[in-house]
Amino acid sequence: MTTATISFFLFLWRHKEKIAAVLMVLAVALAMKIDLDNKAATDCGPTGGGPAATAGGFAYPTDKNATQPTSPYGMRDGTMHRGADLGGPDGTPIYAFAAGTVADAGPASGFGNWIVIDHTIDGKPYSTVYGHMWDNGVLVKTGDRVTAGQRIGLIGNNGQSFGAHLHFEVWSGGRLSGGTDEDPAPWLQKAGEAPTTAPPAQQLTAPSAGGRDVTALRARQIIDVGHKRLMPPKVIASALSVGLVESNLRNLASEAVPESKNYPNDGVAPGDYDSVGVFQQRRSTQSAGVDIKTAMDPVWQANTYYDYVQKQPGWRAADPGELAADVQRPREDLRGKYAARMSEAQTLLTTYGSSADGAAGIGGRCGTSGTGDLPAGPAGNLAKKAVAAAMSQRGKPYVWGAEGPNSYDCSGLIRWAYLQASGGKIGLPHYTGDSGNPGQLAVGVEVPDQKSLQPGDIILYNGSRTQASHVAMYIGDGQVVHAQQEGTPVLVTPISGGGQVVMMRRIPDNAGPDGKVTLGQQDRS
Repeated sequence: MTTATISFFLFLWRHKEKIAAVLMVLAVALAMKIDLDNKAATDCGPTGGGPAATAGGFAYPTDKNATQPTSPYGMRDGTMHRGADLGGPDGTPIYAFAAGTVADAGPASGFGNWIVIDHTIDGKPYSTVYGHMWDNGVLVKTGDRVTAGQRIGLIGNNGQSFGAHLHFEVWSGGRLSGGTDEDPAPWLQKAGEAPTTAPPAQQLTAPSAGGRDVTALRARQIIDVGHKRLMPPKVIASALSVGLVESNLRNLASEAVPESKNYPNDGVAPGDYDSVGVFQQRRSTQSAGVDIKTAMDPVWQANTYYDYVQKQPGWRAADPGELAADVQRPREDLRGKYAARMSEAQTLLTTYGSSADGAAGIGGRCGTSGTGDLPAGPAGNLAKKAVAAAMSQRGKPYVWGAEGPNSYDCSGLIRWAYLQASGGKIGLPHYTGDSGNPGQLAVGVEVPDQKSLQPGDIILYNGSRTQASHVAMYIGDGQVVHAQQEGTPVLVTPISGGGQVVMMRRIPDNAGPDGKVTLGQQDRS
């Protein structure tokens, strides 16, 4: 053994206590990081402190009890500080201020990471911005739909930041489309002026599914049933307002109806007479003629609400708040509670109306296995064959308007691949889609987020959920095959090679000839 080696071991022995302390700190840090990674990977809605209280459709963007304002909007050290800082412990939950679409999520200059959410508020475009999260503190992806109070991130200390905090901005006209920044303070006051009285969903004795998917899912089911029944928008809004008031859009079982707990639900209420479901329909009246399994089906519940609507005199022309009260028949002093939630209902209708087709009939709970975990069931043999067909066309030239077999444009390639996969039985629209012609934006069923993508799913890009200008097919491992642009042959690129994702769709084996899935046809395997 050399002198240097002996000296090294003597050094370790003399400083063993300090070295042990350093190793302990590193172990704790690693454990904390793993815990944050796991929280980011498994998060299923507003947990870890509970969802932010909402008022008028707005939610305070973090836990008020764990944070405090540290730096307001305005001039600071000679430069404009375009947001409000809310200081709090690293890892404190961040909540979406209002319902909307994630326009960007990830690295951003100065922010370390940011999340930008686009909203429509009182008919006008707005964005909210959330900054300084660590990489594992960004819990949403571009294109995700979010609801007010949904957990979207964790407070960090990334980028140009001196101490853990949330940097929160509000932009009129949109952050990524040349809008104008506003002082967030008045908006934050709106989120905290009058928190809503705790609805049954906040008094659950069993855990609910959280806010990530359930609110959107139940809203989309109500809207989809309304669309299929050709209900006017204000009647659909009345149904949404009832769901908000009665259950906070949760399909609730009840301790007063013990057998209801045996069926898929979003939580168990302590017991209010014999009411169950999204609309809190009573077993002794509204659902007296059906079994409990049917009564716990959100689609049946929505149809029953619309049945009662059609029994009301002059229902087509009725004020939606009054119509809701006429159907639900609360005490006279409580009739106004449905009108009070109508602004939120209208926001839900605007947010999810164009993407609701196919949602009816989907049940289940976030993070559980079985029927209806996601708006889209697993991809089948049709999708696998479509991938093989599309991949066989690599190298073929891009020609606008072409749909094979010797050249393609983007939607033409997707149409050709599914024609081949189905033996000519399924012909998708040769169009990406817009508000007048939804095209491929409306085929199949929606995939809720990128982590749920499976080979054969189609990804639509650039625009909005009602208008897209490009489409590609997911082939796995973060890659897509597409006819990208003039002068470029059909090729494989990362998902980002198509642009900004606005919608993802899955074509199940039982899709109709036009690629659409109708009520009762949803693949629930």
